[in-house]
Amino acid sequence: MAFVVFVEDEANIGGYIREIERRGHMVQRYYAGYDLLQEVTDGLEYDVAFIDRSLPDIEGDTLISLLKRQLPDKQIVCMSGYLQNDLFEKSAQAPYDHYLVKGSGHDRFLAILDKLLPKET
Repeated sequence: MAFVVFVEDEANIGGYIREIERRGHMVQRYYAGYDLLQEVTDGLEYDVAFIDRSLPDIEGDTLISLLKRQLPDKQIVCMSGYLQNDLFEKSAQAPYDHYLVKGSGHDRFLAILDKLLPKET
């Protein structure tokens, strides 16, 4: 079982969380980036983090960079409501491992899940 964290201040991500739980994984949701950052600083480890680029307390890119410094081997999916071609494909400078456009369809989300979190048997 994997431990997944979601940092998203919008309410409409329940379907994503339910799909991860349906696959047999634990999910913890955070509405603010600094809350997760503090817990990681205190020793929390996750397997995969889904981080929104636009958070009320910290820019998602900044949070991702800080998390990658503390847990460099952990997978991070950067989420955004906007398609940005320069960010869609992971570049060598990108601190995240995958990019998900929210609302782009369930298929893209499932493809990322299949890659990062295989179904538990």
